[in-house]
Amino acid sequence: MRRASIILALASVLLPAALFAQALLEGQREIQARGGPICGMPLLASFILSSFLCIVLSAAAFGIGIIAFRRVAAPRPRRRFIELLVLLLPLVVVGGYLASLFFSL
Repeated sequence: MRRASIILALASVLLPAALFAQALLEGQREIQARGGPICGMPLLASFILSSFLCIVLSAAAFGIGIIAFRRVAAPRPRRRFIELLVLLLPLVVVGGYLASLFFSL
């Protein structure tokens, strides 16, 4: 369970970054093909989708990490608790950014 939560936490950062990088490359190709500016709404949608994917994967990693943490014997190591906080970090950072983005509208 612990290994699965760590893999999921890494995926919560790498997969959305790859998805958004692909969208940026497609946007650049379209700019070069048209020879001028394009609408940025598809890029914004890709950014928001990538952010939500990061939040969902990070929340799943945190949930699995809590299950793994609860399976450890009663005097639980402090290192494992810090590991849980690190699993939660993408959720807090990206979720806070998205919340500020939506509440500023």
